[in-house]
Amino acid sequence: MAGPDQLLALLDDVDRWLGRRQSACDLVLMGGAALVLAHGSRRATKDLDIVVRGQAEVEEKGLAGLETDFGRASGREPWIDLVLSGLPCLPEGWTTRTVPLPGPWTQLTVRRLSDADQVSAKLKAWRPHDRRDIEFLLTRHPEARTHLERLAAVDFWYAEDIWEEKIEPRLKQVLRWMDGELQSLG
Repeated sequence: MAGPDQLLALLDDVDRWLGRRQSACDLVLMGGAALVLAHGSRRATKDLDIVVRGQAEVEEKGLAGLETDFGRASGREPWIDLVLSGLPCLPEGWTTRTVPLPGPWTQLTVRRLSDADQVSAKLKAWRPHDRRDIEFLLTRHPEARTHLERLAAVDFWYAEDIWEEKIEPRLKQVLRWMDGELQSLG
């Protein structure tokens, strides 16, 4: 399991890898690694979940090797998990709300999901560690509630069934927890 030092070392390695290929890449971090690097979570993770912005361009530039050299099959830990840009289920406009993650990289531009969009992604998965991550994030950033309260089916127009079956009922539970009606999301 990796902490911040190992996750940053992985980003440094990717930056050098891109430099050798004279290429650049825009990444958006999500999941546990984003919580560790941006919010100081002590939670360990095995991977760095990323969406590569402009994935078609990545293929054109021959950067598909990114997953080969740094993905799970590479035997590295932590590894990179390339998330398809349509997954996980994120609200409309999420790309406009990403937040820069500063670092010493020359070939990488690294951003992370906004706090509310990070919660939205975890509402779909809803595994025990996702619920703990939601509690961690919203305890430190309760202002994300404003955006969460405005979420509606229209934000998930491309995944209406997921909104109705998973996200909406779980969001209601999160808001009840934030109101003190529930002790945990457990």
